[in-house]
Order: sequence, then structure tokens, then C-alpha cells
Amino acid sequence: MARSCRLPCLTSQRGDEAMKVFRELIAQYGERYSTATIYIAFVIVSLLVSVILFGIFHSTGVMKLVFANAVEQAEFGGAFAGFIATLVFLIRSYNIETSKDTMLTITGNVLLPDGNPIEGAFVFVEGIDRRKETDSTGWFAIKVDEQESWVVRASYEGRAAQVTVARRDIQKPVRVIFTNTTMAEGSLGDQEFAREYEQQFSKQQERDKRSREEFRDMAPEEAMVAARDVEDTRLVVLKGNLLDASVDILVSSDDNHLRAKGGVAESILDKAGPEVIKEFKRHRQYYRRLRQGDMVITTGGGTGARAIFHPAVIDLDENRWPNKDIICKVVRSSLRCAVALGAQSIAFPVLGGGTASKYLKPWDSIQAIVAEAVNHALGSDTCVDRRLRYIALHVFNQDDIQGDIHALIEHLVIKPRLPNSAVPR
Repeated sequence: MARSCRLPCLTSQRGDEAMKVFRELIAQYGERYSTATIYIAFVIVSLLVSVILFGIFHSTGVMKLVFANAVEQAEFGGAFAGFIATLVFLIRSYNIETSKDTMLTITGNVLLPDGNPIEGAFVFVEGIDRRKETDSTGWFAIKVDEQESWVVRASYEGRAAQVTVARRDIQKPVRVIFTNTTMAEGSLGDQEFAREYEQQFSKQQERDKRSREEFRDMAPEEAMVAARDVEDTRLVVLKGNLLDASVDILVSSDDNHLRAKGGVAESILDKAGPEVIKEFKRHRQYYRRLRQGDMVITTGGGTGARAIFHPAVIDLDENRWPNKDIICKVVRSSLRCAVALGAQSIAFPVLGGGTASKYLKPWDSIQAIVAEAVNHALGSDTCVDRRLRYIALHVFNQDDIQGDIHALIEHLVIKPRLPNSAVPR
């Protein structure tokens, strides 16, 4: 009986995994390509399925058992039915998944009357407690809920401007243009708006400045490779031992059996102490094996951290070695879990090192970690409602840095990636 029950469970688990992959693909490509392009891709996939089905029917001769006098027509009919069924399934699943996300994004530029962009203007949507600061090109992007129209307001140096965005124009970048009218010359509503929000933003900036100064002192100057303040988050790349980090969360790097054989995984447990090792072994006995990309969490013990994340970057059972996508998944999950635990700071090693480095170059792992950190700092991850204040990457071997880390961070900040998308290869 136990054996007969196991097959449906495994089938259901595989089905859930397949739908999870499908959802991740939708999240990755849904905003990058138009709906028409995605539908064309679905048609191509459905055609491939029908060709495979026709090959199976023709090679096995299964249709001869049922349709002895019309074998060829039956084979074509079965392939066509497979085409229709696959296409309907893909389109229906896509529509269901995309309809779950009711959040829309208003994007645009804040400009002076002469068309020059304004950097540092504060923008918000009326009725939504969410604000953004424009970059050097005057660009902003704000998530909004579904409604007929929105009022986008901006303030800068005593000036206020606003524009109304209709639902049909949500896909078009808006232009918020300041006139030469100052706050004192404007309407009473504009004056109150500009005065109130500039006061709030000034207070928030002062708090952020104090917070950044505190986190800036966490990283020793002699170990610093690169540092950058992105929005409210300080990103640093350090050379040296991860165990020297004084952070809320430490991230390890292990396999799916949680063996902690050598490298950073063993070093972290040694410093954490016997109580954390017992806790870690209980996880290992309970889970037996993890899926690649999953992780367990223990307390910090002697490391001084509040918690230690133990991700499985290698799957020994299916011989799956880490790649950029897995590293991105681990970093993204770690950042989300850290936020959920109320942490302010986190430190990563170069994930996938040691024996896995012959399958994934350390520089590729560094690129993936930095990319996800920048994505998180820019607020692109819609699955979290706040951001960490300090994200550190500790590179033990200086030779692992085989490129310009400053240029990498700058490029990612200027051209942010789509939410949850994979790192470009």
C-alpha cells in the first residue's frame, strides 16, 4: 500500500516543481517581451510537442491497434490534438499567472522646463505611501494598484509639479515637468504638498545618513575592494575571511545532504560551536536531502550572527553543479529570508567555490551575487516590503576577482535588471 501511495505523491511533487519553473519563467520574461511574442513562443513549443507525439505514434505503431484502416490519419489527428492541448494549457496557465499580479508600474522622467532631467526630485503617487527619488536621468518607477487613473506628484527645491496618468496610458513613460513657478507662488495645495513632503524626506535622509555612517564603519578600510551606497543599502566587497564579519546573517555554502565537508561550511560550523552543530545535524536527519537552491537556517552561536543560512548549491544525487541561475536563486532567497527575520545586514562568501569551482568560475559567482544585491537594493524585488541596509561579499581569494568590480556595480545600478531575472551571460 505504501508503494502504491508513493507514485501519486511523486507525480504531484514533480508537477508542482514544473509549475514552479513555469511561474519563474513567466516572472523572468513576462515583462521583457510582449504578450504576442510569448504567444508565438507557445505556438512553437506546441508544434514541437506535436512533432514528438507524431514520431512516437509512428515509431511505436500504437495507432494500428485502434485504427487499423486509417493509421496515418489517426497519427496526424493525435499529433494535432497534442498541439491544441499544449497550446491551450500554456496560454491558460500564462493568463492565470499573469492575472495574479495586480500591481502596475508608473515610470517616467522629472524634467525642468528646458527638458533637462532633475536628479534627486522626490516622486510619489497620491493616495499611496510609496516614494521614489529620481536618478541622474530624472527617471523613476513606482508600483501602483489597479484603478482608473493616478495623480503623480513631484517636489524639488521648493517646487511642486504633478501629472495625471490614465489607466490606458500606464505603459507609456510620463513626463513630470516643473514650471518656473516656485512653491510660494503656487497654489495652497501645492505649497502644503511640497512643504510637507520635503520635511518628511529631509528627516528620512538624515536617518538614512546616520544609518549609512554606522554601516560604513562595519567594513575595515584595509579589506575594502569596492563599496557603493545604492538607495538606502550599502554594498561592499571585501577581501578576507567571512568569519570576520559582524552582521546579522551569515550565509554558508553546502551540498543537498548538508555534509559541511570542508571550506566555508565547515569553518562556519566550527566557529558556531557544538550547540549549532547539533541543530545543524537535526536538520540533516530530518530533511535527508534538499533540492538544489533550498536552504536550512540555524542560530548563529559563536559567530555572533543572529542566524546562519545553509543553502544547497550542489545536488550530489543528480550530479547538478551550481550555475549562475542557482547562485541568483540562493542569494535572492537569502535576502528575502533575512528581511523576513527582521535583519539589517548580511554577508555572503563566494558561493559555489571549492570543488564546484571547476564548473562555475568564481568571477561568475561574484557577478551573480553582486547583481542580486543591487537588484534588492534598488527595490526591484517585489516580494519584500523593505530592504537590508548592509550587504557584504567576502572574497577569500583575491585572484577570484577577475574583472572591474566597481564598473560591474556601476553598470548594474545605471541599468537595473528586471525583477527576479537571471544574470545576463
